[in-house]
Amino acid sequence: MTRFHSALLLAAGLALASISAQAQTAPMVHDHAGGVRGFLSPEQRIMLGREMHQQLAGMSQDQRRAAHHTAVANLMAMTQSQREARRDQLQAEWNALPPAKKTEIEARIQQWAQRRAGIQGQ
Repeated sequence: MTRFHSALLLAAGLALASISAQAQTAPMVHDHAGGVRGFLSPEQRIMLGREMHQQLAGMSQDQRRAAHHTAVANLMAMTQSQREARRDQLQAEWNALPPAKKTEIEARIQQWAQRRAGIQGQ
């Protein structure tokens, strides 16, 4: 390995360590690719989506959009302990689902993941 490659590997390692440290201390930020992907597991996101679907039923498109933005803003404004409590609540809701429903949802999650991997691979 040349001196250049060694220096490049060292720089990459330091950059990754810096990013990792920032990620642990940085507040959760809404990203347009998915918002709470780092905050909730896929199963927990499904449960949150089910709640949102029930809350938004019967609303006009403008009301739905406003309610969605409010819900996302509320999630992003939570403290770490509030996030953990919310995550635990969603996990408890997931655990309470019947096994057949869990299997159905997990299959759908796998389909989404495969479709997403295919899109990103192109």
